[in-house]
Amino acid sequence: MIKLYGITWDDPRGYDSLVYISEKYKGISIQWDRRSLYDFTVYPPDKLAKSYDLVVIDYPSVGDIAESKMYVPVDEILSKKELEFIQRISIGKTYESYLYDGHLWALPIDAATQVSAYREDMFRKLGLRVPKTWGQVIKLKCKIGMPLSPLHAHSSFITMCANYFLDPFFTKLNQRDIKKIYTILDIMKIISDKCGELCLKSDPIKLLNYMAEGEEICYIPLTYGYYNYSRDNYRKNVINYANIPSFTKIPYGSTLGGAGLAISNKNKYIEETVNFIKWFYEFDVQKMYWQHYGQPADIRIWIDEEVNKATRNSYINTIYTISLSYVRPNFPGFVKLHEEAGKILVDFLMGRISGDETIKELINLNTSYIRT
Repeated sequence: MIKLYGITWDDPRGYDSLVYISEKYKGISIQWDRRSLYDFTVYPPDKLAKSYDLVVIDYPSVGDIAESKMYVPVDEILSKKELEFIQRISIGKTYESYLYDGHLWALPIDAATQVSAYREDMFRKLGLRVPKTWGQVIKLKCKIGMPLSPLHAHSSFITMCANYFLDPFFTKLNQRDIKKIYTILDIMKIISDKCGELCLKSDPIKLLNYMAEGEEICYIPLTYGYYNYSRDNYRKNVINYANIPSFTKIPYGSTLGGAGLAISNKNKYIEETVNFIKWFYEFDVQKMYWQHYGQPADIRIWIDEEVNKATRNSYINTIYTISLSYVRPNFPGFVKLHEEAGKILVDFLMGRISGDETIKELINLNTSYIRT
């Protein structure tokens, strides 16, 4: 039997789901390896292409993928009709996020965006309501947290800027813009100070595990949604999800996440791979993928009654947020900007630099990367 080698990220949503689906497919055998959530974003895709036929990627790396010339443009191996179908069922801008320089470099197999997470049992006990504005977040009478390791601190900064109708990658600012940025930085600092080292060292998986296993954090205003935490028996306690808090009461601008399937030039079985892809997007297979901890980009899953019943309506309750999400840039080198900007923000949150210095450093960083 034909055997392909793939790599994804180390979480049941990223790994267990694909292993199960691949075992169910009879046309080819796919062996999956896994890497950390951090490496999922920052590990050079050209190096992965040397070892793997299939690579699950984060869309901001698409420019690097295209520039490496080590991947197959998906639009060159799937028909126009097949691509139109995948685009039609892909929620929000998940399909568009993998476009670069006139080509589609990966297929959206997983969808996520920054949403808010809360412990409904703790909210009920404390008589709290889920915040809809940032003013309500700050006044919430329970301990809140947010993943604030560099990449995720920057993701949250992007979300808050976009929601405030401010270009997250500013290279010059007027006084009104500066005032908005100070508001954003102040909110992030308040949350960071309340949560402490835990948040500064957390990605979404680490903080959601902490929230689900303990009785301390009751609310996270911004985190990439991992909806398996809203299923019974996934962790000790269930986590619910809601739209992001907003400066305008509209859940606009959440930083889009998710994952795409890219095909390396190493893959010598393109026809067989295409057959697997077409099978993967059948509704029954997408449902099976979700049942085994996947988080499909398929809108049919997001509105499915069984899916929402099993996840406390996490999908349908956040459909506005993902539909109005913000797509990060994907030009070559963006991932480095993403991480460096996060480090600047962490320096601010830890009190190492002032707000003025933070803004100045972000302007300099953005100016060095943004192509005008």
